[in-house]
Amino acid sequence: NCHDIYSHCLRYNSIKNRIGAKVMTGLDRYYSFGIKENWLRVYFDYEGTSSFWKSDGDGEVPNKKKDAFLNFVKDAGLVDEDKSLKGKEYKYIKYKPNKFAEKMFSLGVDDESMWAYLMCNLVYAEDSEEFRWFIKNIPFSETSTPESIKLRLDEVMENDKSGLGKRNICDALKSFLIKTPFGKQLGLGSVIDYEEKVSSNGRETITLNYFVRGSWKNPDEKVILYALYKFAEACGNYRQFTLTRLLDTSVESAGISPTQIFGLNRETMEKILNGLTFNYPDLIEARFTLGLDNITLKSDKTANEILNELF
Repeated sequence: NCHDIYSHCLRYNSIKNRIGAKVMTGLDRYYSFGIKENWLRVYFDYEGTSSFWKSDGDGEVPNKKKDAFLNFVKDAGLVDEDKSLKGKEYKYIKYKPNKFAEKMFSLGVDDESMWAYLMCNLVYAEDSEEFRWFIKNIPFSETSTPESIKLRLDEVMENDKSGLGKRNICDALKSFLIKTPFGKQLGLGSVIDYEEKVSSNGRETITLNYFVRGSWKNPDEKVILYALYKFAEACGNYRQFTLTRLLDTSVESAGISPTQIFGLNRETMEKILNGLTFNYPDLIEARFTLGLDNITLKSDKTANEILNELF
């Protein structure tokens, strides 16, 4: 029975919230909805203009769903706030698509790499720790259930006495796993067991039984380069590191390695980094021969500025 207990120990499990766990904020950012791929498709069709918000995304994203989706596009770095627009009537339309959004529009919703760029931004969102928590706390190659996720959330949501916040996060995660490419395509849920029912009035009900986190099977080297520059910025603009460091998830750091975001192993990363060194010699240099394990980002540009080199 001990092995059925999260953390495998009754004693530890009873006191874990009192031994230095950090209480996190912004974890219930997308309510119980998460988002659906089709919501973003409609948003892209409108290119993020005010018509999307005024039409509730052609009726797909009404009421609180619209609030959840607004939080998502903000966290994904797709919009900037026009602070000259004040008042309740501008709640949504004051957020205008930016240059990053224009690049994502050019890729389109059906492009797997577009979702990967969004993932890179979501893990660094200033107002939300939800995706960052997913990436850092959902284990690879292990069966996870909504119950096991709630147990992990207990450590950082001890004030959620009713359990509503944890339930919302699990419901949002369910949507991200099943209704967007974040799940099977990008590896957040490479294996997903669920049941989906639609009632006579069109109400959709999804029951998530379990999922297994895996890796991004078709990583795009340009996304990895962008992620490396995001990592460097978060680490105080330190632009020299090793692949060994990128693979070590035990290091506490504000930067989140692309290996952790996308579940990439050493062999895959070496191939990607060698390709980047050849294709973008002004931006990165990686050396793995003769016992070396060095990665140098050669430009002082920001991650967003790097995108101009890639598009």
